[in-house]
Amino acid sequence: MLFRKICGIDLGNDTIKIADKKKKRIICEKNMIAIRNKSDVIAVGGKAYAIFEKAPACVEAGSPMKNGSIANGGNLEIVLSQLLKRFTHLLGRKPNIIITVPMELSEIEMRAFYKVLAGLKVHKVGLIEKGVADAVGIGMPVLSQAGNMIVNIGSATTGISVVSEGKVILGRQHTLGGDSMDEEIVTMLRRQHSLNIGKKTAEMLRVEMGYLLDGQKQMRKVYGIHTISGLPRYAVVPSEDVSAAINNTVDAIADAILATLQRTPPQLLENIRHNGIYLSGGVSLTPNIAYYLQEKTAIPIYNIPDPIFNTMNGLVEIMNDKELRKLTFSPKDYVGNLI
Repeated sequence: MLFRKICGIDLGNDTIKIADKKKKRIICEKNMIAIRNKSDVIAVGGKAYAIFEKAPACVEAGSPMKNGSIANGGNLEIVLSQLLKRFTHLLGRKPNIIITVPMELSEIEMRAFYKVLAGLKVHKVGLIEKGVADAVGIGMPVLSQAGNMIVNIGSATTGISVVSEGKVILGRQHTLGGDSMDEEIVTMLRRQHSLNIGKKTAEMLRVEMGYLLDGQKQMRKVYGIHTISGLPRYAVVPSEDVSAAINNTVDAIADAILATLQRTPPQLLENIRHNGIYLSGGVSLTPNIAYYLQEKTAIPIYNIPDPIFNTMNGLVEIMNDKELRKLTFSPKDYVGNLI
């Protein structure tokens, strides 16, 4: 890898983050693509997100990933290629990349992921389990025999990882996260206020008004389409309603954590009970979510300083540490005999 640029890619359902090993340059873009007439790519990243929910009938805008797995491999390859080109356009050489691997993919999904990586114009690809990158970002001694648990609550999925000796001993990915909370908010507005709203509005309400246990009481005027008349209307929504709407998803996350703990080997479980569980991912910024989950699981649960960029922080550490870089593996090792 001497004299060749290396960069880390945190591939998320909602955003894609790219950084060099010195973290002097970082790209954080929406994992979105906008296509006109099913063939002409008109925007990727943040520009595509700006079109989302506003596009005319001839333009389709959305993420090439769904629930943490690849929904359209061709579109994901386009998004990654364009963002990498933007990141490395000054280099003049194909870079090496280390990219986080989604958890619990089916054989079909693994083949799709392999095909996407094979289509990228890069020199060499290294893969790292997302749970391991998260653990490194938090500062956990990932190479030790002790067990640590990280819960990454993202937009589409919640990844629960038990990490020990440099690998994910037990990992589960659940379709729970910001998107499912947003869906609950959309349902709440429709039932209680007869108002249809879009995903962007629901996300705004969750981020600005949602909380667990207790939080700031506020009201917000929300615009949408009246379900009966079909006309534009607004409703005044209290933060208590928004917060109540996200409870079901957080309760399901608590149940998923408990189910993973029940399957954790006893020695590692003892380490986790002693060290606690750490939250990563942007949705972990929801006020009081750590305290709420702690009440449900009876295990100390902690927020971390930089949950949105924690996985990327781990990738940067891995790129700069020879021992940690040994934890990466090739795409062929990942898919094994499936190709």
